[in-house]
Amino acid sequence: MLQSWGIMHERYRWDHANFDVDFQNCALLTNELIRHNNLAELDSEFYHKYLSARRTKSEERARKRSAQLHIYAANKQARRQAEQEIADVMH
Repeated sequence: MLQSWGIMHERYRWDHANFDVDFQNCALLTNELIRHNNLAELDSEFYHKYLSARRTKSEERARKRSAQLHIYAANKQARRQAEQEIADVMH
């Protein structure tokens, strides 16, 4: 379905009221394609590449989030240390 219908490639961004109808149409048309043209090895390869791309994108998001949290923690620690130094000077 992902290979045949561009509407299913990424997140559904069109009118969400029509999502059920659009999905059903894509599913029905895909079933007809499969019935007339049996699944091929290319379909399996496409699916594995698709899963790999999703996994890579997810891992990249997780890596970026981890880096952001690390920077946030370091900045927070630096702020606390600066506040403590100011408090020590004031006393």
